[in-house]
Amino acid sequence: MMRTRNTARRVIPLRETVRKSAKPRAKKSTPSFPATNQLEQVISRLQTLVSTGEAEKVDEQLEQLLRSLGLDPASPAAWRDGFLLLAALYCGVGKPRRTNRNAEKLSANDDFVLLCEMSRLMKQGITQEQALHRLAADRSIAQALRLNPESSNVQHFETLKKRLGAMKKKFVGLESACGDVSIGTVEKALIDMAFVEVGKNKTRF
Repeated sequence: MMRTRNTARRVIPLRETVRKSAKPRAKKSTPSFPATNQLEQVISRLQTLVSTGEAEKVDEQLEQLLRSLGLDPASPAAWRDGFLLLAALYCGVGKPRRTNRNAEKLSANDDFVLLCEMSRLMKQGITQEQALHRLAADRSIAQALRLNPESSNVQHFETLKKRLGAMKKKFVGLESACGDVSIGTVEKALIDMAFVEVGKNKTRF
C-alpha cells in the first residue's frame, strides 16, 4: 500500500510539470468579416447616392476597380473574380496551408503557373509558340512547370503545348462550365485572370 502512495506522489507532480511546460497551441486566424453595423453604414451611404442622383458614378468606379484588379469588366465572371480578390485582400479569406506539392498530380494551380509564365513572356512581344519554346528550354523552371527533367526540350515543348491546348478547351467560356463541381471558385478565377493576359495575343498554333 505504501508503494502505491509513493508512486502516485511521483506521477502527479510529473504530470503537472509536463502540463505547465507544454507550449500553448497557436490560435488559428479567422477571416475578418464585416460587422452588421458596417454593412448598415455602407447601405445607408448607397441610399444617399441614389437620393442625390449620384449613383451613376458608382458604375464607372466599379469598372475602374475591376480593371485595377486585372479583370475585364465585360467578362461574365468579372464580378465573381473581383469579389474573390477583394475578399482575399481585405477579409483574410483563403489563406493556404502548407502542402507537399511533389505528391500532387497536375492541378488547376499547376495550369495557373503555366499561364502566368506564358503571360510574362508574351508581354515581351513574342507569340504563344515562341513563349512555349522558351519555357521548354528553361531548365530552371522545369520543376515549377512539373516537367520531367530527363526529357528533351522538344518533349517539354510538346507537353506544354498539349497542356495549354487542353486548358483552352476546358476553360474558355467558363460561364458554360459553372456546373463542373471539380473546378472551384478559386481555380476558375485564377485561370480566368491568366487567360485575360494570354488571350491578348491571338496567335494560334
